[in-house]
Amino acid sequence: MDDIDNPKPVWIPPSYKEMDIDIHKKNVNFASHNPFVFNDIARSRGKLPGYYKIAVLGDSFIWGGGVNYSGIWSHKLEEKINKKYNNIETLSWGISGWNTLDELIFWRRFGKKFNIDYLIVGFVDNDPDLNNVERRNFKWQQSRAFYPVAKIFPLTFDFLVSYFNAFLENFFKEYGYNNWLKQTYSKENLEKYENVLQKFAQSCKDNDTPLLFVLTASNYHSSTKERHEKITSLLEKVGIDYLDLYPDVYEKFHDVNIRSLWANPANGHPGKLLTELYSQKVLSYLENEVKLEVISKENLNKKNTYSEFLSGIDNSPFPTYFKITNINGKEQGKETNHITVRAGSKYLYFAGEMIDRTAHGPIGSLYALLDGRLFPAALGPVYSVSKHVGSKTQFIKVPDSEKFFSIYVPMSGLNQELYNISFIAITADNKKYKVLGKTIRVTMDIHDK
Repeated sequence: MDDIDNPKPVWIPPSYKEMDIDIHKKNVNFASHNPFVFNDIARSRGKLPGYYKIAVLGDSFIWGGGVNYSGIWSHKLEEKINKKYNNIETLSWGISGWNTLDELIFWRRFGKKFNIDYLIVGFVDNDPDLNNVERRNFKWQQSRAFYPVAKIFPLTFDFLVSYFNAFLENFFKEYGYNNWLKQTYSKENLEKYENVLQKFAQSCKDNDTPLLFVLTASNYHSSTKERHEKITSLLEKVGIDYLDLYPDVYEKFHDVNIRSLWANPANGHPGKLLTELYSQKVLSYLENEVKLEVISKENLNKKNTYSEFLSGIDNSPFPTYFKITNINGKEQGKETNHITVRAGSKYLYFAGEMIDRTAHGPIGSLYALLDGRLFPAALGPVYSVSKHVGSKTQFIKVPDSEKFFSIYVPMSGLNQELYNISFIAITADNKKYKVLGKTIRVTMDIHDK
């Protein structure tokens, strides 16, 4: 039986799978609030004066396969950047299953519209897939003849199927993930992939956007090194800057159990050891090669130095999100930071209705943070509060506490001064309705010191 110390498990126990599924569900729930279903907060296409925007584009490594939001390497990079610079925004664009071609398509259609100053593409081993090589898996176990056995002995059947299919892959070279991956690195396919890289380089050049490919090795196997060497050769040929992290992964982890690098016991995506290394190395590159500190100072607008937009999860200076402050009946101030509330029930609901008077397109979702935990909004009424607020109200449910809550309001354009936002606090027993504040006007002044 495979246990947690097995470096090459063929079968994953159900208890580990359930852990992975739970993480995935949480990521899906959060990503549902992003218009592109990225595991990131909704971002504005606009850019405020004095800000510099970096985007990290990728696949499941950026979406968060097997790890929580804060464990994604691009979010760790974002956190590190925000601790040192207060005018740099880092976006995470990733969808599980994307390859470089998919990423290029997104960049051409949508990414270029976000006023990105620097684009990072997170390369993963299977990215040369051009959707032209069929990934074939054995399906004999789905035959009706095996239904009775699978139903009576589900774990045993699943275990035996996993091992037998792994054995068959040694003889049927067109089946299984590893055999499929080998085909994506064929000479013929890499020639086509080179063309994709050329188009990517040209598109960024035409858009005057610096481009960096970061090769994120998920293990220290020699086969990974060989694949990276083929890719770096192509990147050099087409003139794309790159950062190959395989040497760093090998140097730091070659003597540890490969399973310790996993996202969780059931998921071989990069875990906290690898994502921490990725974020550290990329930040070092940006500071040493791109001169991030110089860029920050050059872009800094003294009227936009307020960096405490978020707390807890990443301290990000997002120009698209604003902290609504001290809504407790007192007059609003430019530098106040929190909504302070007390309630005698288990949960407190914040209801915020946003009226967009100018922008075209959807406004992002509200969310709250408490001690680093994120509580996204849910659309629709809670209990009977819909009669008290509008039908487009979004609700945030957070644990009752005497601690500070921070509410974040997304803006979809640069005309923030034309938004009206109102909040109501509703206790979970549905008996008390306390209006925390009047409808307030959010303006650019909230940035000023």
